[in-house]
Amino acid sequence: MLLAVTIFTWSATAGRSDNIQNSEVPQAPGGKRKLIGIVVEETKVGVGIPVGIVVPHSPAEKAGIKAGDIITKLDGESMVATSSSDFIRRLAQKDVHTLEVESKDGAIRTTQIGMVNELDLKPLLNLGKIDVGQTAPDFEAAPSADAPRIKLSDLRGRPVLILFTASWCGPCRLEAPKIKTLHEQYKDRVRFISVYLDDAKLDVFAYARGLGVDWPISTDGKGLKNTVAKSYGVIAVPSYVLVGRNGNILNLGTVIDSDLAPLLDHALR
Repeated sequence: MLLAVTIFTWSATAGRSDNIQNSEVPQAPGGKRKLIGIVVEETKVGVGIPVGIVVPHSPAEKAGIKAGDIITKLDGESMVATSSSDFIRRLAQKDVHTLEVESKDGAIRTTQIGMVNELDLKPLLNLGKIDVGQTAPDFEAAPSADAPRIKLSDLRGRPVLILFTASWCGPCRLEAPKIKTLHEQYKDRVRFISVYLDDAKLDVFAYARGLGVDWPISTDGKGLKNTVAKSYGVIAVPSYVLVGRNGNILNLGTVIDSDLAPLLDHALR
């Protein structure tokens, strides 16, 4: 981020987010993140910062930025040799930026863009596809590549915490120990499923085991076009959807800076 996505401007980065620290996430008063509303893809040397997804109604969309554009300059400084994670860190330094953007047809334009509070960008998580009270879209997951698959609908009777994540998402890796501890506390009462927005090049199950993930995983090798993520409208990672015992959605949001334990306790009442 795409959720997703971690659009880490901050949302989901569809590229590398190596060594991103929590202190480097743009923050608004109250500890909330500030965003411009794009998913930046993995950078290619000598190109710039590729835009993968633009969040509807975001500052980026209002500024005319489109998926497929390349950000070539940030505040007058070339981004051609800059990594996606460095670009994100530079965004955190102030609230208003001037971007030079190259479109697919080669046209170059300059636009000014301001960052907004995460809470003011409601479509960030799910683009309106799901909401609290609705039945959670069904999908399959498995604890290992060769294990029998289970359906979300088969787990009714217990709350289910669905975690949308990715190997390329730096904040997802930072949140992994917290999620592991949460699982240890609730594993006998709440089912966990992680949905990985990675491409087919990665052995997701091996990667997840390295993080201590011992609960079911869903992945289809389609990256940001992950089928489950699309059905939930997720474009930002790390994010979560909490499903109640009856299969209806109880809560959803970003994992970063979230205290999920009270939500799980409420789901268990």
